[in-house]
Amino acid sequence: MKNKILFLSLITFLASLLISSCGPDEEPKTNITIDFIGGSSFISSDAILTTDAEFSIGINAVGDKKLTNVKVSQSINDAASGVVYDTTTNEKNVRVVYSGRTTNQSGSMLITFQVTDKDNNVVSKSLTITVSEAGQNLTIFDKDVNDISLKVWNADGPNAGAFDIIVGVQRLKDDDDNQKDLKDLGLQGSSLAWAPSWTSGNGTQFKKLGNWDNIKTDIALKEAYDAAGPASDQIDNITEGDVYGLKLRDTDNYALILITKVADIASNNEDYIEFQFKKVL
Repeated sequence: MKNKILFLSLITFLASLLISSCGPDEEPKTNITIDFIGGSSFISSDAILTTDAEFSIGINAVGDKKLTNVKVSQSINDAASGVVYDTTTNEKNVRVVYSGRTTNQSGSMLITFQVTDKDNNVVSKSLTITVSEAGQNLTIFDKDVNDISLKVWNADGPNAGAFDIIVGVQRLKDDDDNQKDLKDLGLQGSSLAWAPSWTSGNGTQFKKLGNWDNIKTDIALKEAYDAAGPASDQIDNITEGDVYGLKLRDTDNYALILITKVADIASNNEDYIEFQFKKVL
C-alpha cells in the first residue's frame, strides 16, 4: 500500500511540472534577431522618399535554430498588408534584400520583414516610408569657393566663427549678424572653455533630424523638418554624424546640415566644427 501511495505521489508531481512548464499563455522560446543593413544603398530606418522612386531594404537575420522562411509584406496608407516577397531557406544566418518602388501618390508605406524558424517561431521588424510629391533636388555643398572644407571656428579665436548658408561663405566677427545662419558661441562658462554649440544671428531655427542620405528634395526636407518637433535657435553638444534641419531667416527656405568633424583643440582657440549642407540652388 505504501509503495502504491509513493507511486501516485510521483505521478502527481510529474504532472504538476508538465502543467507549469507548458501553460497555455507561455510564449514560444526563440532567439531570432533581425537587423536592417545600413549604407547609402539601403534604407535602414524610417525615411522620406519621393513618388515613384526605387528603393532597397536589406536585413541580416540570425537564429539559434535554422530559419525556414522570410516574407516581406507591404501596407499602403494603413490598408491591409499584402506579401510582396516570399523565400524559403535552411540556414541559421540569412541575408535578404527587397527592392521596390514607392507609390505614385503621396502617403505612407509600412514594410515588414517576417522571419520563421524550423519550430515555427516568428519574429518581425518594420519600417515606414513616407512618400512625398517630387520636389526640387537638393544640392550638396562640402567645399567653399577656395575648395576648402566648410568650417565654423571658435568665435573667440583668429578664424571665422560664423557661416552664411544663403551665400555659402564664412562670416567674420565684424560682419552683420543678419548674415550669420551658423554662429559659434565661443568660450563659455566660468572656466571659459569652448563647447561645440551654435546659435544664429538672424532668426534661423534648428531641428535635429535623422537621415542625411534619404532627404533628397526640398519637399522631403520640409516634411522631415515639420515632423521633428519644436525648433530651437541654439544647438548644444554637437557631435560628428549629427544631422540638423534649418529653417532659414524666418522664411520658407530650408537647408540640411551634416556634421562631419568636431575638433576640440587644446590651445590657441582654433577649435572648429566641419560640416556639409544641402539646399536648393
